[in-house]
Amino acid sequence: MRALIFQTCVLLILTGVFLRADEDLKARRNALQKFQADCLQATPESLPGLIDRFAEIPPEDFLKGDAFFAVADAWLRQQSFPKDLVFPKNSALLPAEAPDASRNFAPAIRRYWDVTAPFRAFQQSRPSRESTRSFLGHEREYWDMVADILKNRNGPFADRVLAYTWGHWCGTGSDRFSNPQALLLFMALARDGRWPEAVGAALAVHSKGASVGLARALSAMLPHPEEVVAGGLALEGGQSDSFVREEAIRNLLALMLILPGDDRVKLLVELTGQAPRNSLRDYFRVLGKFVPRHPSERVKGGKTVWFGGWGGDLDAVTAEAASPVAQEQVENFLRTQAAPDLPVDAAKILVRIFRENRLPDRIPALRRLLDHPSQSVANEAASALTEAGESFVMPPKIGPVRYRLTVDGKPHAEREMSWQIPNKVGSTARTDAEGVLEISRDMFLDAGDVQEVLLHTAEITDPSQAWFGTLVSVPGKTDSPYPVVISTKSQKFALHLARPDSELSGRKMEVTLWGLQDEKIQRAGFWPPSRFVFPISQELVIPKIAPGTYRLEIRIPGHVSWSDLFTVGEEMEISLAKASDVTVDVRPPDGWPEGAVLPQLWQGGKRVSANWDATRRVFRGVSPGDYTLHIPSSAEIRKSVFGVLPDEPEFPAKDIPFTIPAEPPLDMRVE
Repeated sequence: MRALIFQTCVLLILTGVFLRADEDLKARRNALQKFQADCLQATPESLPGLIDRFAEIPPEDFLKGDAFFAVADAWLRQQSFPKDLVFPKNSALLPAEAPDASRNFAPAIRRYWDVTAPFRAFQQSRPSRESTRSFLGHEREYWDMVADILKNRNGPFADRVLAYTWGHWCGTGSDRFSNPQALLLFMALARDGRWPEAVGAALAVHSKGASVGLARALSAMLPHPEEVVAGGLALEGGQSDSFVREEAIRNLLALMLILPGDDRVKLLVELTGQAPRNSLRDYFRVLGKFVPRHPSERVKGGKTVWFGGWGGDLDAVTAEAASPVAQEQVENFLRTQAAPDLPVDAAKILVRIFRENRLPDRIPALRRLLDHPSQSVANEAASALTEAGESFVMPPKIGPVRYRLTVDGKPHAEREMSWQIPNKVGSTARTDAEGVLEISRDMFLDAGDVQEVLLHTAEITDPSQAWFGTLVSVPGKTDSPYPVVISTKSQKFALHLARPDSELSGRKMEVTLWGLQDEKIQRAGFWPPSRFVFPISQELVIPKIAPGTYRLEIRIPGHVSWSDLFTVGEEMEISLAKASDVTVDVRPPDGWPEGAVLPQLWQGGKRVSANWDATRRVFRGVSPGDYTLHIPSSAEIRKSVFGVLPDEPEFPAKDIPFTIPAEPPLDMRVE
């Protein structure tokens, strides 16, 4: 009863904490919306006060980036920009990937290339890695610098801005830094009077920075800026597929939305006709912003929000108005694009445009999309037709790709599996009670000529589960389950340990099992390993593993770690020699994270490849011999570690010699 009362009290306390945190977030969001609204109404007289309000936002507040875009737009709308800029002659050749198919855009591509050359050269002047500053380690200084730029004090600015880097891995919230960076570089270059470089920075801004103020700046500095942006889109569209290229296309599309006039609409229509297939969804969503919508359209924060699938911040960019003639041009073009061979995501965007504008002449286009091979596209088209009061017959579709897995004669039921279309997409899915695994047909429609799919066991925690992987054919035009028959064997390893059981009492051994080492399967996709912890034993058994060659790693305290390939069916005897687990009890100075200081083992003047357990700060399985434990200096760490590092204190390297005797102890400690 007392335990129950305690648990209830803890729950109530935590609930109160979460409620207060939620209320605080709501209050901060409300304050941001008020700040954004005030920035939209900014005047030369009110701008200094807005900059002061921006500077007071705590640097650790993730909403500060949104506040920056608001105050930056207010600042841009108050600035004067030069006209008739003269750019230095650019003799650099266009990239080899510049598209031949875009000859009609060749002059625009060349102009974009020349206009952006000074900014590319400026970026290449970035300081060496040792002299850059981590945004994460210096957020307050960074945002103080932003306030300085807004107030034009303590300049020059451009090189200071360029010296900052994210300072951590991508995918860890880096958009807090990278999204504002090009816009901030533009502002800094403008403050420094470096106008040719500033134009390139303006053309590189993230879509969140696309605003009325930026459009005003581009229109002032470049005659016909829409032609320059079109050249960038044509150039990026002809280069190899990559996330960076797709992001660049989205950012340039955002600029086309904010620039004034009907010429950019005409250019967008022409560019969409030759856009890369995997960018069509973004082109469609941009053109869809010029289609008059039904009054029931969804609006957020005063901006039209287009719910057309994932597209980053492009959805929230407000389009500068176009004339009725330009709108009609877009509508007519989009209707011609409705075809069964569209990429799935692009087809869905098109359906939603037709569905939301509710024009009477959308019906033929929607009927054409009923013939799309994707059931999900056809379903959306059918819903739009139903809403319009139209009758129709749904054409038959091929269902999902289905595999029926049997392992040792039994359905592989209710098991998590991984699937991978080689070098394309992949995910996990769970088999049903009959061992059937379903993969959406949509995944295959845009993947090109797919011949095989890699199926393999997802990471398992129970070693009694089957471990297997195989490349299987893609079934033809059928949704009948394709049989996948797997046979497994029991694999035994005899472990000869150098230490007696009494010395290892209470210890555990760690085993890592990697997937098939077959070269073709390795090329098809990454197969994560499974890791197990067992009581130490003289025998290791993997009870259900498919034939083939795999990699196994074994770590047992006080023994040399073992890692090697094995082939199922060949019983293996593994002898593990005595070694020591060496705990490193050397701590960095206050302010330095332990994870940044990676000790090294050296022997005979050469660095030794050693099994370092960073969590426990232990070198596992070090053989007898004379060693030196090398603790790198702060200067060495700065050259080798990618991450957030403090500016100080600096510290020298430290070398600690030690010896593991011929009869090594189970554990050692080096201090």
